[in-house]
Amino acid sequence: MNEAPVTVLDWVPVDKLYRDYPTRSGAETPCVISREGSNFVFGPYPKNFTLSGYYYAKKDPLETTDNSWYVDNAPDALVYGALMEAALFSKDLEAFNFWKPFFDEAVQTIKTEENEAEVSGGPLAARPQ
Repeated sequence: MNEAPVTVLDWVPVDKLYRDYPTRSGAETPCVISREGSNFVFGPYPKNFTLSGYYYAKKDPLETTDNSWYVDNAPDALVYGALMEAALFSKDLEAFNFWKPFFDEAVQTIKTEENEAEVSGGPLAARPQ
């Protein structure tokens, strides 16, 4: 059940909320909100009713981001490319030259697979109209 009037809660730092509303029991309508960890905290302490509202949160990029095409289809090219870049960064030309053929082979494999995918396919079929 929704109660009227609708109240917009002001956001305050959690330390200010606890300083202004130290009593954590009661039966009042909240006018401020803060967050402590993953919980919302209200001041004054709310009476026994259900609060409903909206909030906006950023997505966690590590949990919600889909893999890129390279991670799914060419992880070896990413690894060898990263090793080559690390060798360049550390100015280790010997390591760079060691990893380069592996990287070149991985890139050539990607190109070959892509070219084969473009020209391959099943038998042609005509649909009656």
